[in-house]
Amino acid sequence: MPSYIFVSPGSDPGAGLALVDPMLGSSKPTMGTCRPDLRRMVTPGDHIFVVSGSRGRTYRQYVIGGMQIDAKLDSLTDMSRQ
Repeated sequence: MPSYIFVSPGSDPGAGLALVDPMLGSSKPTMGTCRPDLRRMVTPGDHIFVVSGSRGRTYRQYVIGGMQIDAKLDSLTDMSRQ
């Protein structure tokens, strides 16, 4: 099964820069619909691993978390749930 790495630009919880998407803290992690490139590639069963954004030489990048894709919503479906 395919796996993908998502580098969260500008986010680094270790450096005090909160990770706002994907949301990994709930019992069912989610990723926003604002990444159509990722949404086109993934299918249920695939994995996405989230890596902290690059903060220069001061902080090393690290794996923040990961998730297995359970289901996909398209942008229009997601907007109707708000």
